[in-house]
Amino acid sequence: SLPVHGASSPRVSGGKMPPEPADKMSAPHCQTGSKGDQGESGDGEPDAPGTWLLLADGGGLAQGLSTLLEDRGDRAVLIWPAAEFRRLENGAIQLDPDDSAHWRRLFQEIGDRTELPPWCRILHLWNLEDADPGQPCVASLERAGRLGSQSVVRLIQHLAATPLAAAKKKLLWLVTRGVQDVKRDPPRPPAIASAPLWGL
Repeated sequence: SLPVHGASSPRVSGGKMPPEPADKMSAPHCQTGSKGDQGESGDGEPDAPGTWLLLADGGGLAQGLSTLLEDRGDRAVLIWPAAEFRRLENGAIQLDPDDSAHWRRLFQEIGDRTELPPWCRILHLWNLEDADPGQPCVASLERAGRLGSQSVVRLIQHLAATPLAAAKKKLLWLVTRGVQDVKRDPPRPPAIASAPLWGL
């Protein structure tokens, strides 16, 4: 089975990263080598620079994480939802979440880019696009489904065939905001558009 991890994101305003908690939790380093040829992380696997695929949100969280990752020696490629597959000048990639061929092409594209170290992690932030509860309508729920649970299913279908998935690495993190009640003050209604992802 493919390891999938969940997380809940704090709200980001103005495209800025939220302040770090006191214990300053950090993302795990990528593990792309074999044991014994590099230093080891806390989970017993070797640390090495790697490429993170960030399915980017429009609120600035992905851009902030990209900066943090590159500051510590990793690389990051932002993936944006769009109507057609396209590689942008800054190295980011656009793809249609509904098109399975685009997901297949994504992994081929990343594998062919010799300037990047091997990819090792995927952070799915598209659920944050419709995280405000408000009064969801049919159109907004359909869009949330395309960018959320439906895109995750297509992603996993292609991810499961990769060598890293076969090695049962910790590959994929899914991020939502506002689905679970975390004692917000004042209380807010749940972001039901992202809730189906918790049922996968």
